[in-house]
Amino acid sequence: MKTLIDMGTMSWHVTGQLLGDWKYTDDLYDSGALFCFDDQQGSIRKDNIKFYKATRELVTHTQSEMRRVARAWAREAFQRYKKQSVGVTGLEADDLLALHYEYGDTVCTSDKDALQLPGVKLIDCYGTPWGFERVQRKIASFNVSTPLRWLTYQAVYGDSTDGIPRLLPSFDRKTGVWIMTRDKPFRAALGLMPPQRFIDNLNCAVLPTPLYLDLDPVMYVIKRYTDDF
Repeated sequence: MKTLIDMGTMSWHVTGQLLGDWKYTDDLYDSGALFCFDDQQGSIRKDNIKFYKATRELVTHTQSEMRRVARAWAREAFQRYKKQSVGVTGLEADDLLALHYEYGDTVCTSDKDALQLPGVKLIDCYGTPWGFERVQRKIASFNVSTPLRWLTYQAVYGDSTDGIPRLLPSFDRKTGVWIMTRDKPFRAALGLMPPQRFIDNLNCAVLPTPLYLDLDPVMYVIKRYTDDF
């Protein structure tokens, strides 16, 4: 079993001076952890789907400076830990987590998207375990306690953090409830959501993005979660 580190998340914690100097990440490196880095130059999702993270360009001066410092730290960290680091053009750190993990591995991240990865143990940057309870508390009316249920919720209701749009009209209070209360919510969503918009949302939300794998996102999801579909 190995540990994989989301260095995008880690860079923001270091930038906020929440983790101190290099000792913490040095210890992770010495333990054999794999460091996964965002591509800072481009995004395959943004190249194909214009709404993806579009709102992140609207930042304050303070946020822009923090982003600059975080990226500079990540570039230095990549060189420092190069022997145990991975980065791929157009991909984000969480895509690489999904590409390189195996069942039973530990994934260090605060990104709720990692909940869609079956069989991982999730910890935050301080080593504290977390899981579905984190999102379930916020969405108490729905069961989002499995990887596919959580992914279905993201695809239908969107994700404001990543600029992924809600597929339901604001006045529609019933369709989403009906989908998420089915035994097989992803199958239910397939029959009701606008096909291309649903595909776009999946291409943005699924880890790793099917755009990189050159796969149909619906078929990819069905294959990954066969037992739940």
